[in-house]
Parts: sequence; structure tokens; C-alpha cells
Amino acid sequence: MVEFNPPKILKADDEYYVGDILVLSMLNKRATYVNEPFKTFSGWSHSYEAEQNNINFLKVISKLKIKNLIRENLPKEILNHLTVAELKDILKNIYRPLSGKKSELIERVEKNSTDADICRVIDKKCFILTELGLEVLEKYKNVIWISENKEFIFSWDTSKLKFDEYYFMKHWDVNPSEIIIEHYESTESGIVARVYKIENNLEKAFHYGIRKLAEDINSQIERCKKSGNYNFKGCLAELQATRVVDIFKSLNISNDSLKSIIKYSYEFSIKDSTLISHNTFSEIVFSALHNEYENFSTLTTNVAIRISEKYGHELNAESTDFREGADNEEEDLNYILDMISRDAEHKEKLILSLIDEIDFELLKKMKIIIDSRLME
Repeated sequence: MVEFNPPKILKADDEYYVGDILVLSMLNKRATYVNEPFKTFSGWSHSYEAEQNNINFLKVISKLKIKNLIRENLPKEILNHLTVAELKDILKNIYRPLSGKKSELIERVEKNSTDADICRVIDKKCFILTELGLEVLEKYKNVIWISENKEFIFSWDTSKLKFDEYYFMKHWDVNPSEIIIEHYESTESGIVARVYKIENNLEKAFHYGIRKLAEDINSQIERCKKSGNYNFKGCLAELQATRVVDIFKSLNISNDSLKSIIKYSYEFSIKDSTLISHNTFSEIVFSALHNEYENFSTLTTNVAIRISEKYGHELNAESTDFREGADNEEEDLNYILDMISRDAEHKEKLILSLIDEIDFELLKKMKIIIDSRLME
């Protein structure tokens, strides 16, 4: 038997790698224990994110220390990351009032306590980015941008992922939105729409979202024309991924303006106008934008029937991953989580990650609902 003895892997002589930038971002985003680097003050763990990005987390932490990109916090630098109870413990120890909001407690501790006062009560430490660390993070901010947005932009289809963290590590000074839009403008309207949504250019996001819907409808017409196979409901999945319906509602578009946009998309994307009229196309798009799924299904099925009658194909309506709506929000959430992962631990981390990103006021509303459910 021949022994497998491949050559040793040698790393490129780069000062920083993608993993370094991602870990810098993690430490900057969440207060992380110095003595337990995987663990944050809020209970979040960096382990999943490190695993997903193939990062040797502890090794990178060591490198960031050596490179003077991170350091331990000074006593008063930790105050914003403490709980209200911990802040009150400090104030209690120096005989100061305990009433007030968290911001007021922090201000009171800053004015009335010494570093020694804080250290007597608080024995935990977190990582702080140095000035150099913040400069490096700013320089490679596009790496973070694509890391945070790539799943939404590419709708979890990694086969289309030309621009990733490694690309922007090498091309750190380009505008990521512009280069992605320029590359995909003529071929992937959905990707372009989602980039515009991230940039909060909702009008262009809507235009490209409707163009994508028109392109998908045209694609199904051409498939049905050739073989009798079709899956018009699959067009709605992309519509959902780009959140076009929500964008449509927020723009408050006039009826005349909507009609002109739909007409333009019809003329731009539909290749054979003999197979679907402008009026029928308009009704289909209108039903999609207003979540009228039964009407959408009826209209598109009628289009398929007319095509089959013209070309003599036996119709075959293919199944789709798109659902016309869950029975309730809990079922819908479970469906989304199941689509992403069948692993229970992974689901829990996804939910915790979502909670970590939620606006504080919304989080308080959620707490009221959860407390109410627990008392039932």
C-alpha cells in the first residue's frame, strides 16, 4: 500500500487573514471574557461562528494580542458591559444611591468610584480593541460587511458567491455594493435587488425585485413551452427572499406608477408576448404583491394550460419549496429554522443570535409576551 504523504501546507505571507478580522469584529461587537475567550458577558458563545468560518479561535486571539490589536480592559472601560445588579453592587460598596436607569448608574460609578473600587467588586475582564485594532478593523470593514450580508444577498446559494470575505480581504479598498451590482446587474436581478435593499435604496430594490419576478415568470413560460413542466409558485420564493412585498408596502406606490413599472418589466423581460398578455401578467404581479396566493395560482395555471393547448404538451406542475403561509407564526418560525438546520443546538444558537440583534424596545415587548405565555 502506498503511503499518502502530501506536501506541507505553507501559508501566504500576509500580515492579517480573514479569520483575524472576523475575530476582531466579534470581540468589538460583544464583550468577551479574557479568561474564557469563547464566552461573552451576555452568554453568547463564539464557538459556532468560529467553526462556521474555519477559525482557530484561540490561536487568532493569541496573534491579536501579540500584534497589539487587543488588550484587557481598564476598570472603567467595562462599565457599559455590566448588568444593573453589578453596577448597584459597586455603588453599594461605595455608599452611593442605587436608584435610576442603567445610564445613570454608569455615570454615578464613573464620577464616584476609583479603579480599585470597581476591581473589589468586579473580577471579570473583557477584550478591548486598541487604536491599532480599530484601524485594522476599519481598513477591512468590507470583509465584515460581506460576512454579515452574504447569506441574504446570495439567498444561501453559495454557487453564485463570487465575492466573499477572501475577495474583499485582497480588495479592501473597493466599494462592495457597487462591485456586486456591476457584476450581477445583467444576470441576477434578485442579488442586485437585495444589495440595494441593504443600502436602503428601496426604489431600486423594488424595481429589480419586480424584474426578477418577471424573469422567473418568463423562465417558467419557456419551460412549459418546451416540455409542459412548470413551477410558477417557485417565483414567489425569490419574491419572499428579497422581501419585495414589504418594500412595496413601505413605498406607498400610486396605482398609475405601479402600472407603469409592471408594464416596463413585462416589455423588458417577457420574451413571447403571445403566451401571456400584458393584462394577465399585471394581474399575476398584482396578486403576488398583495399576497393573493390563490389568485396567483389560478392565473399562472391558466397560462400553463393555454401554453399546453398551443404546443400539445402534457402539463406537469412541479412541487416547490415555497409555502403559501403557515398556520401560525410558531409553525412558520419552526419551518424557517428547519430549513437552515436540523440540529437542535444550532437552532438554539440561531435564536440567541437573533435575540442579540433585536432592538431593545422590541426585546422588552417580547419579554412581556414570553412572561404571559409562561404564566398560562
